Amino acid sequence: MRNPLLIQRQGLAGRSGVGVRALLLAAALLVFPVLAGASSQIILIDFGTDPNEGVFGDDPTWNNPSGNWNIISAFNGSTVNLVDENGDGTGIGMVRADFDPLVAGFPGIWNPLNQDFDWIPAEAGYDGFTYTTNGGTPPDTASITLTGLDDSAEYTVEVVSTFPGPNFDRSDYTLDGEYGTRTYLFPNAAPGTVGLNWSPAYGFIQGDWMFWENVTSAAGEVTIEVHPGIHPPPPDTPIFEVGIINAMRITRTSVPEPAGAALFMLAAGFLIRRSRGRLVR
Repeated sequence: MRNPLLIQRQGLAGRSGVGVRALLLAAALLVFPVLAGASSQIILIDFGTDPNEGVFGDDPTWNNPSGNWNIISAFNGSTVNLVDENGDGTGIGMVRADFDPLVAGFPGIWNPLNQDFDWIPAEAGYDGFTYTTNGGTPPDTASITLTGLDDSAEYTVEVVSTFPGPNFDRSDYTLDGEYGTRTYLFPNAAPGTVGLNWSPAYGFIQGDWMFWENVTSAAGEVTIEVHPGIHPPPPDTPIFEVGIINAMRITRTSVPEPAGAALFMLAAGFLIRRSRGRLVR
């Protein structure tokens, strides 16, 4: 016959093990969403408020999105402490160089026309910063440098480039020298093709935009550059590069902070040791 005391102790052990597992599960459900929420961050940026847009009696700011968007009207210069979608300061800044405003009276247009789509309101596509050259002389590269990033985090950077111009107006877009990972319409785009010879007509005609995923920074900075593109035939088309940035979304996509995860594991180990100690006694 089995020892009744042993049977009772085994039953207690089983129930205690279930109790420890329940405690760990409850702790995980409470702790990890908090940590994940702390590391999640979205920044929305609208480029361009053309001072001449009011020439027909319109409010010059009519094309600015509402809500917690960062409206960047100075096409060259710096901005500090961009806000996130909740209106809170992020400590992330931006430095812009060698851009111009879009031609007054001929702004870029987001497709579908006059409609919000995904995270992009229609107003975000109406204006922007442009980089152009005529005559085939390569100009200085236009650039946007993001500062104050967390080197331990990963980010997704999305760039909207839209303009109702001809398809041969093209430029190259890179982030720290790398082409994008995909576009909205082509999630399986071949490596090294996203942003290569990009035409703003893709945004206007197709409603497409560019992604850079799993972006990490060095010394808190990454740089988006616009370079002269490659023109398709026919050979009699004018050499005219157009690079446009209308809007941008920056999403922090990092995992829970290591310190928080370590604290959780320490607490879990304490619970397990405490439970085993009770079983031994």
